[in-house]
Amino acid sequence: MKGKWQTIMGGVMAFLTCSFAVWRFFVSSRTIESLMTNLIAICGTIVSLLVLLVAIKAIVHNMHDHDFATTLGNELNSWGKQYYPLVFVDEKNRYEPGENGIDTDGARYRMLTEHRHILRRGERPDHDSSVIFFDLPPTYNEGDKVLFYLRKSMFKDVTRANHEDPEQTIAKLSKDFANAISSEFSDFIKAHGYPEGTDDRVTVIFNRNLHTPDDARLLVKLLSYVTILYLAVA
Repeated sequence: MKGKWQTIMGGVMAFLTCSFAVWRFFVSSRTIESLMTNLIAICGTIVSLLVLLVAIKAIVHNMHDHDFATTLGNELNSWGKQYYPLVFVDEKNRYEPGENGIDTDGARYRMLTEHRHILRRGERPDHDSSVIFFDLPPTYNEGDKVLFYLRKSMFKDVTRANHEDPEQTIAKLSKDFANAISSEFSDFIKAHGYPEGTDDRVTVIFNRNLHTPDDARLLVKLLSYVTILYLAVA
């Protein structure tokens, strides 16, 4: 990163300067005048050192953010290839501004409901044969959300097997999915389903900032886990 080594060298030099100033303070402070001169020198050096420490901290933080974004992009790309065309990015129609309180800079993924596309690898899946699966937020800070949607067409076999209304099935699944996700990933998220949230989705809220490569991998692990849940239940 530009300026990284200059900042670190500056910190080392400031530390050495501060050390020499302290040494000179004890060796040469024979008069009030020399005492004050040495104190001023020490204070000035300490201020410079603190400024450099703040700069170094900012560089380290930015390096983590950069590594998170790069790792997340790579992991999502790898994960997407693994599940395509069952799950795919919605390039055609991003969600509208303000919908669900999330900006349009995030990403929307869809899931096939007509699995004939899986056997036709050269055929691109479309909106008519798929439903919204989840929305990723534009940022990954504490309080940001991933929304997993529960559509009746995805779980119609469950509804039929349980002899219940589709709304009942979706509400139960929302609660069960949220509990399972929270139990598995409690160290960095909290999931809310029915009746805490809406009955047609699971809201996953980050309980801390995500900024390291390991955080990126953990997020994609969460996506894989939920994908398997959907497929197992559907």
